[in-house]
Amino acid sequence: MLSIFEPFDRPVTSGLTVLLGLVSILLIWHVHNKVKHYLKERFSLLEADLSKDPVTRLAGKDALTLQLQTECRRAIREYSPLSII
Repeated sequence: MLSIFEPFDRPVTSGLTVLLGLVSILLIWHVHNKVKHYLKERFSLLEADLSKDPVTRLAGKDALTLQLQTECRRAIREYSPLSII
């Protein structure tokens, strides 16, 4: 046998509960999107800074690795020696 469970006797209170639930869900969704956009922006800034050493502002490990890959492909394509100093 099926029965309907109502947490409150009056439908006005139940409607208010549903409305507050919907507002809570919309608020959580809004905050989630704000945090997601903030983190995306911060991570994009972090990725840009990984190419340089934060102290000396010289090329970092990622920039050197990318340059080495480019030069290796060029040396193979042109049959020329590659020197790494």
